[in-house]
Amino acid sequence: MRVLRHSSGKHAYNEKPADVGMIQEFFLLGLVNLQKSRKVLSIIKLSKELMPTYQEYQAQIAELQQLAEAARKNEITGAKAEIASIMRTYGLSIEDLKDTKTKPVKALKSVAVKYRDDATGETWTGRGRPPRWLDGKDKNQFLIK
Repeated sequence: MRVLRHSSGKHAYNEKPADVGMIQEFFLLGLVNLQKSRKVLSIIKLSKELMPTYQEYQAQIAELQQLAEAARKNEITGAKAEIASIMRTYGLSIEDLKDTKTKPVKALKSVAVKYRDDATGETWTGRGRPPRWLDGKDKNQFLIK
């Protein structure tokens, strides 16, 4: 008995070695599998060809950055023209744009000292927590007159 094996895993048992029909069937199955594997390989090859590489992505990024910079320059040119038109319409100058008045910040007034310890020279304005040198003592004794 002769065993024919095929890559698809099928086995054929022939009593006659010259069973041409069975051999043709296995041959055709082999061709079909070969064609399928070639298609898979061509798909893999095609996907590798279609998939960009890191360098191709970097080149695309550089090209997009150039396009973005060109678009920015065009938009800035348009914005400048629009601003100039508005300034001409209202008779404005650059100096008019600089002339923005802001309120001056008021300087904080310092509070006058009300209490002084003559022994140490320490002072207190009378605001906030009393200093330790006044603890348990009459404030009026230290009042500056």
